[in-house]
Amino acid sequence: MQEINEHSRHIRGDELLKQIEGTTVVELGNKFSNHVFTLLVASLGLITALAWDETLREVFHFIFGPTEELSQKLLYSIVVTALAVVITTFFVRREKRRRAK
Repeated sequence: MQEINEHSRHIRGDELLKQIEGTTVVELGNKFSNHVFTLLVASLGLITALAWDETLREVFHFIFGPTEELSQKLLYSIVVTALAVVITTFFVRREKRRRAK
């Protein structure tokens, strides 16, 4: 079994070498920077989402009372999901319009 894992690592390494063959150090540095930037933005997005989750819980608690029962937690989850879908749809449509110009 260990031989298979080592073999698959070599294949992945060979594929990686084929992908970067002919790529300059500057291009590799740019790709690396882009990946780090993407990870950073995703991390900040997660932190922001957690902050908004806490805020939305407080607003929901203010409007509907404490969310101790399962039905209240389910309602909260549905409201937050619907809000996320609306916001995502808005930004996707906006981006499509921007790219169409």
